[in-house]
This record gives sequence, C-alpha cells and structure tokens, in this order.
Amino acid sequence: SFSVEGLTVALVGKPGISSSPIVIGSKGVQKVYLDEIESQLPSLHNQSYPDSGLFGEKWSSLLMESIGTNDLLGRELDGLKTFVEFPDSFLGNSLETISKVISTRNARGVDVDTFYISKTGFDTHHDVERGLKGLFNELDEAIFAFSEEMKMMHIWNNVTVIQTSDFGRTLNPNGNDGTDHAWGGN
Repeated sequence: SFSVEGLTVALVGKPGISSSPIVIGSKGVQKVYLDEIESQLPSLHNQSYPDSGLFGEKWSSLLMESIGTNDLLGRELDGLKTFVEFPDSFLGNSLETISKVISTRNARGVDVDTFYISKTGFDTHHDVERGLKGLFNELDEAIFAFSEEMKMMHIWNNVTVIQTSDFGRTLNPNGNDGTDHAWGGN
C-alpha cells in the first residue's frame, strides 16, 4: 500500500503480518542522499551478535529494506510520462504520481495496490460557497485526469476510488457564511 505525503492508520493492516505502507511524495519518490556512507551501510546493518538487541536488528532490517524499496521505486518512476496532462495541484500531482506507480505494477510484481491521499481545506467555518467551489474544482479536475489516464492504460474498470470525510457540517450557515461542526443527525 502507498500513502501520499504522510502515513495513515488506514493502511497499517495487521502488525507483524501486513507489509508496511510506502510513503511517497505528491510529486514522486524523494531521493535519499547517503553520499559517502552508502557503501558502508550494509556492513553496519547486517552484523548481529548473540547479545544484539531484537529491536536494533529489526530497525536495521527495516532501514535497509526501506532504502532498497525507495531506490527501486525511484528508478522505476524516473522518466515515466503519463498519457494525460494532470492539473498542477496537490491532488493533480498526487494522482499523477499514483498513475505512474500503477504503471510499474508489472515490474513490481503486483496486481493490486492500495493508495491513500488526504486532502485538507474542507473545514469551512467561513465563506463556504467560495471555498468549496475551489476545492470541488480541484477534486473534479484531478479525478477526471486520473480516470482518463486509467482508461488509456485500459484498467479503469479495475480501479475503485473511495472518498470519505471524517466529520459532518451543519446545514445552517453560521454568522460568517460558513458552517460549523456537526454530529449525528445535526
């Protein structure tokens, strides 16, 4: 599973059984600059002794795995182009990156991926109409480009997009032409 610009509990799965989610940037995989220590990392993180700590070994193992995964994914995504031009927005950049990751599914040996994006800005306590118009336009343009890209890749019928919100809003406006937090039935 992949998360764009942050980790979420929604992708954690079952500890000790599920793979760790991979966090990627909205504009792709961030390069890890290890410079002169890169050649020394394997020898530093592959040594264990009878009195080595379990947590230290696990940390070392995860560090080496994450560096390898980051390097592999970065190489796979480097230079990839999409069929569709995505809007230059957080959601547009994120969905373009997700499209590129999806296009590497054969090289990564997977047939199912899960992606997570969190978009903020919907806490509209004032000027709700103007604020939502911009947010919905960004959402519409980005999802349209993503759907067109998936259609060009001939996999749109195998893609599920789920949008959720973490809390409700009141239907009645407040004094600032916005809305306030709501709760069950209010």
